[in-house]
Amino acid sequence: MNINNTKAVLFEGLVEKCFHFTATSISKLKARANSEIISETKQNTVISSLQAVLAFLWIAVLRATSNLHTSFDEIKETMFAFAVNNKTKLIPPLPEAYSGNSITHVNVTATDDEVLKRGFGFLASLLNKVVNSINDGKIRSTFETMTKIPFIINDEAGTRKKVLMARSSHRFNMYGIDFGWGRPIAIKTGISGKSNGMTILNEGPVEGSIDIDISLPIEVFEAMENDAEFMEAFLY
Repeated sequence: MNINNTKAVLFEGLVEKCFHFTATSISKLKARANSEIISETKQNTVISSLQAVLAFLWIAVLRATSNLHTSFDEIKETMFAFAVNNKTKLIPPLPEAYSGNSITHVNVTATDDEVLKRGFGFLASLLNKVVNSINDGKIRSTFETMTKIPFIINDEAGTRKKVLMARSSHRFNMYGIDFGWGRPIAIKTGISGKSNGMTILNEGPVEGSIDIDISLPIEVFEAMENDAEFMEAFLY
């Protein structure tokens, strides 16, 4: 894994950095998350690669913000917001060739003290639990409620709360698309829709790798790069 030190300057003191997770680092994080959960709960919960990577990044950001003694300290909860793919969870499942997206927006919330005490495996288990709770009945109920009480998703939540918001997917075949110019060399997501904590998932350039762009204040990135536990993963 490595960090792309090219910083995209956004607004309001935010910058964006790209974290590249190799297949090897992802495998190690996944094994560690599953091991920690078994050790704490004695239950054999299966954590996915993406859940392990997001939990690892989430707790690193929380440690960094907690150590800075900023206005974040006034908020005692942390939250991760992301979308769950409904296609295979519906009954019957949507066909592979279905045109468009069917997603459910979910929020995973925990107190700072609980997260910092229980750690990486605990966060991964929270993500896993929420994803597994989405089923056909819950999806249909959510859609029915939305038609009766419409609402607008506010991407600016991260500017006011201690929130990470994930969008896009590492499963999109971005590097396999060739318009006659040759294979793409990198994926860039632009400035649109970026706010504090916005996290963009992309397929990495090497099979099995994941690239994550995240927008944060520069002092948070500096604290993360001084975090020994976080930087240890960069050895893989």
